[in-house]
Amino acid sequence: MNSNLIHLIEFIAFCSALMLIAFRPAWREWQFPSDCEPLPISPDYSIDIDYFATSFYSKVENFLTKESVSGNQQDFQFISASASKPDWSDITLPVIVMNSMYLKEVMHCQFPVFVNGDFHTIGADNLKSIYTQGKISLGPYSRIDDWAYARETIILGYESSAPRRLSSATCIYLEHGCHFERVNAPVISFGLRVQNYTVQSNALIESSFSELKGAVQQSSSLTLIRGDCEIPNDRVYRGSLIVTGRLIVGDRSRIIGDVKARKNIVVGVNALIGGALICEKNITLKEYVCVKGPIISEVLITIGAHSTVGIHELPTTVSAERIIVGPGVIAHGTVWARERGVTCPS
Repeated sequence: MNSNLIHLIEFIAFCSALMLIAFRPAWREWQFPSDCEPLPISPDYSIDIDYFATSFYSKVENFLTKESVSGNQQDFQFISASASKPDWSDITLPVIVMNSMYLKEVMHCQFPVFVNGDFHTIGADNLKSIYTQGKISLGPYSRIDDWAYARETIILGYESSAPRRLSSATCIYLEHGCHFERVNAPVISFGLRVQNYTVQSNALIESSFSELKGAVQQSSSLTLIRGDCEIPNDRVYRGSLIVTGRLIVGDRSRIIGDVKARKNIVVGVNALIGGALICEKNITLKEYVCVKGPIISEVLITIGAHSTVGIHELPTTVSAERIIVGPGVIAHGTVWARERGVTCPS
């Protein structure tokens, strides 16, 4: 036999042996599956803020309708709503409470809790996660490790912490000193809001971005400013603005459009941004500012007292690594501090 042919056959045999060794575990797993269970999903990885709450509620529904059975072992543990002092140390399964619950002692529970009604605590509580068909009202110094969802209002007492997710179908209220990560609701209220406040109001001057130093007209509705830019007080600008440097928006001025800057952005007292506000670095809103679109920063967002973000009919997003929120701020939609968020005292 030709020596070249022999070498070719040997090479093919050698490669086939290597492939057999490499693919033997995959073939065996395909023929005899040994890992059929779904992989657990960390709360850090799901984009949908209500994903884990919705999944937990589905399990509760299935259990209550007798669709979820695992041998003779129950999937949940019932606690009576009348038990104002339950022994949480005895809890070994997720909890179901079929009516509203008003606790008179501190609660520490490391299993998810479902409440078919309202849930109130006195404070210093530690919960893993909770889903209610009514309201959630946690006293001061409380903590929710994973997530909380309420069909109605969520109230988090002062100096409390929710390092993962809070969501409500109606409203969330965070008292001063609260720490948060992702908060979502049609209305999110931070700290105490003064109802009868007055802000100086001057006549506004219609202006054009083309009057500003370094202005380059990109289109009929977009202007580029090369370098830093300072918007005077009491002006109205219509159109979108991009600034390659730092941007300062004067007190009471209005920009009816989107705003983007490469360096820091400072928005003056009682100013208004009619669209998105985006910056690679820090964004600072002073008091009584209104931003109707999303606020996005790569680093830090500071929202001054009594400011408003978004509108009820068009919820929006606030996103940064760190977010500091003053008292009386109201946001509509999602506030997401990727690293840490905090509500400041008045």
